[in-house]
Amino acid sequence: MEVGVPYQFDFSIIEVKLPDLLAGAITTLEVSILAIVFGFLLGLTLALLRATRITALAWCVAAYVEVIRNTPFLVQLFVVYFVLPYAGIKIDPFPAG
Repeated sequence: MEVGVPYQFDFSIIEVKLPDLLAGAITTLEVSILAIVFGFLLGLTLALLRATRITALAWCVAAYVEVIRNTPFLVQLFVVYFVLPYAGIKIDPFPAG
């Protein structure tokens, strides 16, 4: 009586799809690096604007931060990619991400 998984895994598909997997990994690294850089710059700018003595500007920044922090990220992505085109603002997938 044989014990274990009766299925024999076929890893040859990895060899066939390796270029696509590597392209996806490179795209993931590009998006991650850009998100880190732009996120840092946007966060620094908003922090400096939040600390300003102009009350209206500080209030607007605080409102923006609260809206972004209190909505799920997936909802924000859906709004940018699926809802904004209805308003005439079409964004390609890479920048939308």
